[in-house]
Amino acid sequence: MIFLYDFSITTKNSTVQRKDSMKNILVILALLATSTAHATKARQAALGGFGSFWVDTQTIFDYPQYVGNLGQYLTMEMGPTGTFATSPRAEGGFYKKSGDGILGVYFGHQDPIVDAVRNTNTLETQNNPFYLVYSHGDIGYGLNVSYADIKTTGAKEMTFGATFGSKVGDGNLGLAATAYSKSESGAANAKVFPVIKGSYNAPAGDNQFYGTVNYYRTDITGTTDNVYGAQLGLQNQSTKIGEGFFFYGAEISYAHASNNDAANLPIYAGIETGLFTWAQIRGSLSQSVIRMNKTTATNINQNNTAVNLGATVTHGNFSLDGLMAAGATGNVNGSSFLTSASLVYKF
Repeated sequence: MIFLYDFSITTKNSTVQRKDSMKNILVILALLATSTAHATKARQAALGGFGSFWVDTQTIFDYPQYVGNLGQYLTMEMGPTGTFATSPRAEGGFYKKSGDGILGVYFGHQDPIVDAVRNTNTLETQNNPFYLVYSHGDIGYGLNVSYADIKTTGAKEMTFGATFGSKVGDGNLGLAATAYSKSESGAANAKVFPVIKGSYNAPAGDNQFYGTVNYYRTDITGTTDNVYGAQLGLQNQSTKIGEGFFFYGAEISYAHASNNDAANLPIYAGIETGLFTWAQIRGSLSQSVIRMNKTTATNINQNNTAVNLGATVTHGNFSLDGLMAAGATGNVNGSSFLTSASLVYKF
């Protein structure tokens, strides 16, 4: 989970000013899939976004040691080339054996904190980001970079960061840091560094404990702020359904920036199981028991009940994941059946 604070700016008489009314902190929960699955964003969204400790193709950005658990494969997330606000976006990568480990090359994955701040302020987001990751044994390392100098618009951007992960006892530790990030266009610019994130998960009886802490500093054309947050969660997957499972849990999160606080306590449940030998179906349900956003006023328990549905079709070494539009619209006869899709091929 990543805590994002809206650092919008307005321009008047060439002077950049902070908006009088600060928007809410956004809480983004990165969903992850089961222990050996090559989970994609479509599958993650269908399972509701809960369980940031699961091993999948997306958690490698927080836990690079997980690359060694997934083996050799190619993953492709379908979508247009676009900014952070465009979802889903085109991205993907491939992973091959290299010596005694696994080496991965991933294209197009934009850092959610960096690009959310930039996008809010209408500044250039990451262009063609590149992530290189290597896992050997129980340890993994990652390096991510992006750079663009767009002469036609005068926009420039650069981002540099690194990740490290290791198994610690029965649990897993992940560390991620953005050492430098700047986007500029004319007089306006956004600096988002350092960004520091720590993640940890470990078994707790029949449950799994997971937690995240993060901190980042922003400088929006001279106006600075410090944002920090934390999350604690507990999830149970002990109920097996064929080759699938039923899961349920709860988590609490808190984030703070100047004049802005947010807290959230959702309870959730979900299921994934085989429908045919060549297909899986999945779904999730969630709602916050406590949800508070405080800016110039305090909003408590705004409606956020959510249902998500998805499916996977497999053939040989291919897997096609899809997020069903009906999960959000309730219309199973609509012209749009899938809102996003992803393809994985396992070598």
